[in-house]
Amino acid sequence: MLNVKLHHLSFLTENQNSMVDFYQNMMGMSKIFYPNDDVILQAKNRIIHFAKGAKNTLNYAGYITPDIESLEKLRSRHRKAGLDLFKSPSPIFGDSAYAIKDPDGNRLVFGHSAEKTKEESSMAGRMQHVVVASTNVEPLI
Repeated sequence: MLNVKLHHLSFLTENQNSMVDFYQNMMGMSKIFYPNDDVILQAKNRIIHFAKGAKNTLNYAGYITPDIESLEKLRSRHRKAGLDLFKSPSPIFGDSAYAIKDPDGNRLVFGHSAEKTKEESSMAGRMQHVVVASTNVEPLI
């Protein structure tokens, strides 16, 4: 059984300032750090990473494991399945994180440490799923 949960989402945007203002003012999120030209926002139980790029684009979905052992088991499972493993694009996870791509090219990032985040006491709203569209559903299952 996989023991991972959705930890954060990363979106590309052409309107970073407007997106950050919206999520701060309407969703109660706070800026926690700025890697390169990106912005990381956090509120209780949710983190969003905004990077510059084409709007309406999921950059990646970040999943966290409870410990390094679980992350290594997952990495082994992905290798045995013949998946290509890539360097993690997430500035939130540590160096042991890695990424895979689904058949449509969506990036999924797996990590176990999120030391750069902090506990927030703002408006609650747990991040629990991400939805992607595909015309080739069978390989995704």
